[in-house]
Amino acid sequence: MKFQSFGKSLFIGFIVMLSICWGQSNYSKIPFATYLMLPVSAEDEALAGVKPFFWNNPAATSDENSFVLGGYRNRFGVFNDEYIAGELSSGKWSAFSQLGITSVSGIEGRRFATSEPDYVFSANRANLLLGGNFKWKYFAIGLFWRHIYENLELRQFDANTFSGGLVFSYKNLMAGVSATDYGSNRPYFDYEYSPPTMYRAQIWYSYRFLSAGAGFFKPDMEKYYGAFAVEASPINWLNLRCSYTLFHDSRSFAFGTGFEWNKIGLNYALVLMGELGDVHSISLGYEF
Repeated sequence: MKFQSFGKSLFIGFIVMLSICWGQSNYSKIPFATYLMLPVSAEDEALAGVKPFFWNNPAATSDENSFVLGGYRNRFGVFNDEYIAGELSSGKWSAFSQLGITSVSGIEGRRFATSEPDYVFSANRANLLLGGNFKWKYFAIGLFWRHIYENLELRQFDANTFSGGLVFSYKNLMAGVSATDYGSNRPYFDYEYSPPTMYRAQIWYSYRFLSAGAGFFKPDMEKYYGAFAVEASPINWLNLRCSYTLFHDSRSFAFGTGFEWNKIGLNYALVLMGELGDVHSISLGYEF
């Protein structure tokens, strides 16, 4: 009975925090390139990239135990993308792969300071990711290779990028640093939304059914920004997530839920992107 009462209080507190953050959000100046990057899960969307996952830090894995995990994610809203992903872990090492397709339309660009856009364009992207990591005592190191194909109006772009990361884990604490190359030094998407190389520092702590963390991010040619995220599991099959991102001149908010049943996981996330619109993500995974 006490557990149910506490879980109910936690859920009410989560809703109150959700309402406060929603009312304080101001996201009209968030760089579009910050979101049009490596496809991530709905869980990672809701946590704003604060918790280490292999797509934001290749040294991180989903679990410390041996497992085979497969997943599908669909994201829709101002842009659409979907991917399939797989992860294999022995406890000491893991390997992962991801195949994703992204489409964007109605992107506004300006050469001059005008109220109306000078041009509106669309883009399609396909990317293949392969990577792995190795664990030694409290540390793990990982790398992944990503092949990107971009079709931007009448131009095509093709490139190989590499990313690396390091994770330290001790009991309930996990901290990591990583650098992810999104192709910023290539002549693609070089209008107003050039995807940067992203440098990350993340820390995540879990205590019983509550987890929280902070992340600090530095894109190339842009100022750094930070994010805070909280995840609660008041019931063993339910997860509640929310995050608050603080840019240097704006801020954003995301939240999501997750359900786990009989090795099947279903996650949903909503990211508020202001003038660009809202983004919804749904992902489905199965542990073999």
